[in-house]
Amino acid sequence: MKIEKFAKNIFTYKFFKSGLKLLITGVAIFLVFQIIDLKQFIYYVKEIKIKYFILGLVVFNISKILSSVRLQRFYRCIGVFLRQKINLRLYYVGMFYNLFLPGSVGGDGYKVFLLKGQSSAKLKDLIAATLMDRISGAAILISFSCLIMIMVIPDLSLSHTQVYSLAVLFLSLIVIGFYYFILRLLLPAFIKGFIYTTWLSILVQVGQVLTAYFLLLSLSIESFYWEYLFLFMISSLAAVIPFTIGGIGAREFVFLLGFKYLDVDKNISIAFTTIFFMVLAISALIGLVFSFDIDNQLKKIKRI
Repeated sequence: MKIEKFAKNIFTYKFFKSGLKLLITGVAIFLVFQIIDLKQFIYYVKEIKIKYFILGLVVFNISKILSSVRLQRFYRCIGVFLRQKINLRLYYVGMFYNLFLPGSVGGDGYKVFLLKGQSSAKLKDLIAATLMDRISGAAILISFSCLIMIMVIPDLSLSHTQVYSLAVLFLSLIVIGFYYFILRLLLPAFIKGFIYTTWLSILVQVGQVLTAYFLLLSLSIESFYWEYLFLFMISSLAAVIPFTIGGIGAREFVFLLGFKYLDVDKNISIAFTTIFFMVLAISALIGLVFSFDIDNQLKKIKRI
């Protein structure tokens, strides 16, 4: 009986999903390091300019603070009122778990679990608020990607370039319009926070672009900024999809595909994704510190 019970636990859906993520992450990393020049990669990482790396780290965390304010606003739409100090701590705890835990028991699920224990909000509403935070960010991320695409188009005639640019600009606006339509149709409870959270999402993505720019400077990149930034935005979209652990492998794979079509160096590209992950990991470790006391902090809030 014990053996049968153990076997059932081993082959649960969660175990399978976690194992699949580990496998995909491992395969992606293996493929990346089969293609790049390892010596060149190590050289670029060792030669990073610390001042720009620190600037990137600071700007990244500012963008995360703004992102936490956006999530706080989505919580308010469902009647969950958190003081920003507690909300920020909870956000960083979620960052930590999202980064280091595979499977479905990640940071988002953990935040929902903690808030459900301290509020009368419905589980589906808490999940919806967390999902809205991701959707809002993804919508603006796609819109930004469209805008940056204008800067990396081939050298066309002036008339064709103008038409192409207008088309891409229109597409970026369509993305936001589609996001509003879906929100109004499927999640009307969050429509009252649309303008505020959309502006926050724009500021968050500006922060992400600046982070990437400073990290490129830390690698002494002096040209083709837009190409690297475009790939960064696309890789960020890939990292949102939870099929690898902490986005490791997904970003690198996007850059490896991108260097075939854009004027970017594959070794620098992977070095860039590596130092970005360093920024992400250092920031997430703040959540580890907060995780020890987050339960007590949430107990202090007024039950909703």
